[in-house]
Amino acid sequence: MKFSIITPSFNQLDWLRLCVASVKDQVKTQDSGFRIQDSGGNSARLPFARNPESASPPLSVEHIIQDAGTPGIEEFAREIGADFYRDGQCILPSPFRISNYSLAVYCESDKGMYDAVNRGLLKATGEICAYLNCDEQYLPGTLGRVRRFFEASRDTDVLHGAAIVVRPDGSYLCDRRVSVPNRLHTLVSGNLSIFTSSTFFRKKSIVDRRLLFDPSWRIAGDAVWVLSLISSRIRMAAISEPLASFVFSGDNLSFQKSAAPESERLFQMAPAYARFGKSAILAAYRLKRLLCGNYSLPSHTYEIFTRESPGKRAAFFVEHPTFRWRTG
Repeated sequence: MKFSIITPSFNQLDWLRLCVASVKDQVKTQDSGFRIQDSGGNSARLPFARNPESASPPLSVEHIIQDAGTPGIEEFAREIGADFYRDGQCILPSPFRISNYSLAVYCESDKGMYDAVNRGLLKATGEICAYLNCDEQYLPGTLGRVRRFFEASRDTDVLHGAAIVVRPDGSYLCDRRVSVPNRLHTLVSGNLSIFTSSTFFRKKSIVDRRLLFDPSWRIAGDAVWVLSLISSRIRMAAISEPLASFVFSGDNLSFQKSAAPESERLFQMAPAYARFGKSAILAAYRLKRLLCGNYSLPSHTYEIFTRESPGKRAAFFVEHPTFRWRTG
C-alpha cells in the first residue's frame, strides 16, 4: 500500500525539517492493533498479527511538499535530499533514492494553504492520502497502523485519529481524542471534532471524486471539507490512539482574531433550530465523548523530533495527561 503525504509550506523551514523527518522514518517503523469507534459510537479493538512486518509488505511513502516560494527553499531541498521542481519543471533531481520512499518539493505560486494542499493531492499517486502541516509530525509507526486499519476496514473511506498537542520545545500540552464529525456540531461549535494532522483517506473515494478543499476559505477550510464529506455520505471512522502531534505556538491561524469571521460564516450556514439550540448540541457532543471514554487518559510516552533534536526523536513521558487545552 502506498501513501501520499502532502505538506503545504511557506516560511517554516525549521518546522518543515522536523515534519519531513517524521514522515521519512515511517518506512522503518510499524505498529499493531488499535481501537476503532464508528459513527454510532461503538468501539472495538481490531486484531492484527503480533509481527505486522511479517504479515504485510513494507510501506511505500511519497511526501509532496507544496511551497509557495520560501526564500532558500531550493537549498533546503538539496539539504534534505528532495527532488526540486520550480513551476512544474524538475531542476534539481535528488541524488538519493530509497526504493519505498520519495520526497519532492514543488515551488509554485498558489492561492493559499488549501489551494496548495489541493495541488499536492492532484499530484498524488498513493492509495491513501493525507496532509500534514509543517508544524505537525507523525508519531512512530503511524502509517503502518493506518495501513492495517484500511486493510481490515475496506468499507471505510476516511480514518480520524487522536493527536497530542505540544509546545514549541516539544513539551506536553494536552491530548485530544476525536470522534466522527457531525454536521450540526461542525457548523455551530467553532471547533472540529477531528484533526487533519491525524486524518487519512482513500484517494479513490476523495481525490478522484474531487472532494477537495475550498480555497476561498482561508482558515475554516478543514471544517468546510468535513461538511462536504458528510454531505457526500463518505464512510468515516475514528480511533482513540494518537497518530500525530502538532505545535501550539500561539501563532496558529485558527487561534487568531482573523478566524472569527469564518467561524461566524459557518455558524450562519446552520439551520435556525441548530443556532438556537447550540448549547444542547454541544452538551450532547460532550456527553457522547464522555461515554466513549475520551476524557479518560492513561499515562503515556510520546516521541517526536524537536529543534534541539532534529536527527533523533526525543521521548516525553506524560504521567498525568489531560484533555484540557490550557495555553497559559
